[in-house]
Amino acid sequence: PHRRLADEYCGEEGRFLDSLRAQVREVVHHCPNSTERASRTMGVAGLSAFLKRSGKRTSLSEFKGKRVAVDGNVWLHRGTYSCAVELVAGTPTNGHILYCRRMANLLRSHGVFAVVVF
Repeated sequence: PHRRLADEYCGEEGRFLDSLRAQVREVVHHCPNSTERASRTMGVAGLSAFLKRSGKRTSLSEFKGKRVAVDGNVWLHRGTYSCAVELVAGTPTNGHILYCRRMANLLRSHGVFAVVVF
C-alpha cells in the first residue's frame, strides 16, 4: 500500500524514497545488534531524555557571540508542516525554506552564529 500511495502522490520522487527506505532497511538488517525497532527509528536513543535531565532553560541571548550546531533536517522537516499540501500536490512552494530562514534569522537577531548540519 505504501508503494501505491508514493506513486500516486509523488511519482518519481516517491519511487526514489521507497528505494531509499528499502536500502536503509537492508543495511540495518545486516548490522550487528540491529533490531526491528531500530529499523523504524532514527536518531540517538535516549538523547532527548538525557538532554532534558542535564539541560536548563535559558535565553538565546545567553549564546550571543557563540556558534551553535543546528540539525538542518529537523528545520526542514518542521518547515514542511507549513506547506505540506503544496508539497504533496507537487505545487511549487518554498514554505519549508522560509521556515529555515526564519529560524536562522531568529538566531542571528540574538547574535548567535548557526552552523547548519545536514
